[in-house]
Amino acid sequence: MDSIQEILKTVKMNNSNKIKQDLKQLLKKYEDFSLYSAQLQKNGQVIPCVASGGPLKIHHQGSTLPIPVQLFFSPDYPKVSPVIYITIPPDMIFVSNEHVRGDGRVQVPSLKNWTNNSKLINILKEMEIQREIEKGNLIDLDNLDDIEDLINENENENKNENQNQNQNQNLNQNLNQNQNQNQNPNKKTIPKSVLKKKLKKKILKNLSSIDQEINNLNRELGELESKKFSLQKEFNTISEKYEKKLEQEEKAKKVIAKNEKRISHLIKKKEEEEANFNIDEATKSNDIPFEQLQELQAKQQTIEDTIFFLDYFLKNGKIDFQDYLKHLRSISRSLYLKQMHAKKIKKSIVETQLN
Repeated sequence: MDSIQEILKTVKMNNSNKIKQDLKQLLKKYEDFSLYSAQLQKNGQVIPCVASGGPLKIHHQGSTLPIPVQLFFSPDYPKVSPVIYITIPPDMIFVSNEHVRGDGRVQVPSLKNWTNNSKLINILKEMEIQREIEKGNLIDLDNLDDIEDLINENENENKNENQNQNQNQNLNQNLNQNQNQNQNPNKKTIPKSVLKKKLKKKILKNLSSIDQEINNLNRELGELESKKFSLQKEFNTISEKYEKKLEQEEKAKKVIAKNEKRISHLIKKKEEEEANFNIDEATKSNDIPFEQLQELQAKQQTIEDTIFFLDYFLKNGKIDFQDYLKHLRSISRSLYLKQMHAKKIKKSIVETQLN
């Protein structure tokens, strides 16, 4: 059994002091009760809760029956009352009543009238002496007297109902006919012993089918657990691959960031060099013929570009043919002189180098 402190570590309660106090009283009063964490469904959502369970001694027809009880405490406890269920042993039949529903949920008055100051122990004490549970709603299949008492009780209720019907003056004709048929002396009655045997046989048959359904459910549960294990294994494998992929991506990001920083530094350095670049200084030379040759080559390139644009303007009608010839002659003569001058300078440079 988990301790109260360990359970409260896993389930967050809004009023931990109150739940601690009530659980201590509960476990002190009922030593066979255990404590564990569970889940409750609320508004379609599953919420964690604190739970406790164990045998509660229910007084039944002069004897005491240990009926398993489960208590569930939601995080809003004690603002919200605990949820209590009873588990009926397989050798008994349970008939629901106003204090216990068909699914075993307890609805005693103290739960309906629950407040923040209500005491949990008082609810269990009320369940121990609850007359509705004693009133033949628990039937022991090994004790035929229980079945006989239930039959007798039903017969008494039918007699009382018939008496009330006879006293009512507004009964319709159909009810009167039914009463007359019930009072017919020729009507056959089934002996109680036969009725008890039939009832027990039917109950045992139902229990057998219930056991078979439980076995089928257990088998299906085993198959689901096996599928769950396989899916969990597959999930773990995928998770490992995903973790490795994330790790590789993180390493790649670090390498990229490092390279980006280095590239940014190189680009910045290159931009600074280009900003400080002086073409005149780069092409400047102490050799006068070489400087003259460079200047002539630049002028030749300019003249060649001018000729290109003259051709373009002539083709597109931007200049007439006479102006084109005039400018072309002048430019061509200038280009020819500069080409001859460049040849002389090149020849001079070659002779100087040979000497």
